[in-house]
This record gives sequence, C-alpha cells and structure tokens, in this order.
Amino acid sequence: MCRTNIIRTWPRGPVWALLTVAIAYGPVTAAAGLTAPSHVAVAGSSESRVDVYWQDNSSNETGFEVHRSITGPNGPFMLLASTAARGVTYADAGLNPSTTYCYKLRAFRVAGGQTTYSAFSTAGCAMTLPAAPPLPPFNVQSATWSDTAINVSWQHNSTTESGFQVFRSTTGPDGAFTWLA
Repeated sequence: MCRTNIIRTWPRGPVWALLTVAIAYGPVTAAAGLTAPSHVAVAGSSESRVDVYWQDNSSNETGFEVHRSITGPNGPFMLLASTAARGVTYADAGLNPSTTYCYKLRAFRVAGGQTTYSAFSTAGCAMTLPAAPPLPPFNVQSATWSDTAINVSWQHNSTTESGFQVFRSTTGPDGAFTWLA
C-alpha cells in the first residue's frame, strides 16, 4: 500500500487530501475458472465521489461485482454494484465528505442458469475530499445602537455553515481584529 499527499485547488483556496492507493499484484485464480481482477486503484475524486479502477484478468466474465466497506479494508463488505464485461472502472457517487471507503471486486460469469465467481481482489481504500468551506456572509452592516453598543447585521450566503463568528477592530479595517462572539 502506498500513500501520497495530493493537493486539489478549490475556487476558495487549496484543500489537502490524503490519497491512499492499494494495488494488488498478480491475478488470483478461483476454482470457477475466472481470474480475479488485480491492480485495484481507488481515488477520492471529489467530496462526494470515489473512482475505482482495476485490471480485467478474465476473458470470459459476464461482469464484475463491486463491493464496498465503510469500516476499513478488513470488512464487512456489501455488494454495491455490478458492471458489464470488460469494464475496468466504477464511480461511486453520493458519498459523504472526508470519509474513507474501501472496495474489492470479483469477476462473475452467468452460463446455463448458473453463476460462478472469481476470488476477490485485494481491497483498495480512499477518502473523499473535504467539503468546500461555506461562502462568507454578505451585506454586512453596522449601526450605532447606543453609546455602548453597535448593532451588526448580515445576510448569510451559504447553506452549509454551522454558525458565525463576530470579530471587531478598534483601529479600522486594516487593524487587528479580536473575537467577540
């Protein structure tokens, strides 16, 4: 297993993500006559999507089963999807940000009403990218409320914020700011 730090640039600045790629070397042959997929590579491509890639080592499969675990490479794994024969990619979408997902695959063949399977590939895991930061509020206004108070109002510009922090400067917009609330 290898780990590589990558940087992905969002419109509001860089976001670091840790990409974990698991590569299984060498095919594994099962008694069914199908060869397991190998060289499984998994990459978090956005905050809600993971892409899975593999090498097709069988020439007679009907397709591949993609199994996913949300608890790590040692499972449990649940069947997520099936692909067509000769397929070598799968995009898993609708996922949660900053979450690790693990995948393993196996080839299958349907013939004469019977389904046979290869052994499973080695598991590969990747983390989805972090969620983009919320947009800043706009139309910020302040008005003197009394000799000792100022009323500050704004319109929120995001549906993903969990709160607001209010800062003030006593030396103008280029001065030092301190947190109030």
